[in-house]
Amino acid sequence: MSLFNSFNDRIQYVLFAITAFLFLFSSGFVFFDPFGLNTIAHEMFRSLCHQFHWRTFSENGAYMAVCTRCFGIYAGLFTGSLLVPVIKQKIKPIFPNSIIILALAFLINLIDFIGNLLGIWTNTLHSRMLLGIPFGFSVTFLILTAYYSQKNK
Repeated sequence: MSLFNSFNDRIQYVLFAITAFLFLFSSGFVFFDPFGLNTIAHEMFRSLCHQFHWRTFSENGAYMAVCTRCFGIYAGLFTGSLLVPVIKQKIKPIFPNSIIILALAFLINLIDFIGNLLGIWTNTLHSRMLLGIPFGFSVTFLILTAYYSQKNK
């Protein structure tokens, strides 16, 4: 069974398209920008992310459109839109706990933020991104959980 054959519900296609778009544009096209989309991407995310250059991945002087934590969130959203439909049968028992999973992912990011703010530790670009991924994934998980629970009523 291929990945895309398992996408039998319209919501999954829509969620995949939206998260793929967000993931692509959040990168700011720093590695490949043949059409000059970096500026457009930055404008798209200006009101969603602080876009501090010292908290953003860059390549050859071009910065991503979002900070590394936000990029991790968008990467998690995209990964979730790919994986949740494929593994939904295996994870069915934990669907009711999706809000708890989201709360834990948020709490981990909050603790990291506060710990860095208070100087208890210094997080890095990579640690911020890696902590953003489970948050984004859990948002996708929650969206699809709500959809599946409504669909099965």
